[in-house]
Amino acid sequence: MAEQRTHPAGNNADKKRRFLMVVDSDADNLSYLSALLDRFNYQLYKAASAGEALESAAIAVPSLIITDLGLTDMHGFELMRQLKQNPLTSQVPLIALNSHEDQDVKKRCLELGALGCLSRPLDAETLYRTVQVAIEKTRARACGSARSSP
Repeated sequence: MAEQRTHPAGNNADKKRRFLMVVDSDADNLSYLSALLDRFNYQLYKAASAGEALESAAIAVPSLIITDLGLTDMHGFELMRQLKQNPLTSQVPLIALNSHEDQDVKKRCLELGALGCLSRPLDAETLYRTVQVAIEKTRARACGSARSSP
């Protein structure tokens, strides 16, 4: 936790790194997840459909996308596939949410490029740790790119 900086007047890179998108067709689940992440001081964009998520992520690319697999307009697997195929969002880490524990679903999520697949009900600590790992991977990748420049 030593790396976590939440300075109110932080720089733009810090703010961008803390911008997350949450995608869920269920309004109650979306509100609950948003409330948890808000407590961790993340800036959030809430999308109620896969279509909205795809459109919004192409305009303002988040540092992480957390999506439910049971979306009403498109399966979460398809959303992840489309995000990974789009050059603008292909490097954005993904975390999938499923309504129950299923090893085959977890395996499929990882094959599609997700960093993890969490089961509901969500444990706040597990969510926080998973998001932190995803954010740090994004940060390390960005720092690695900057270091490789001459």
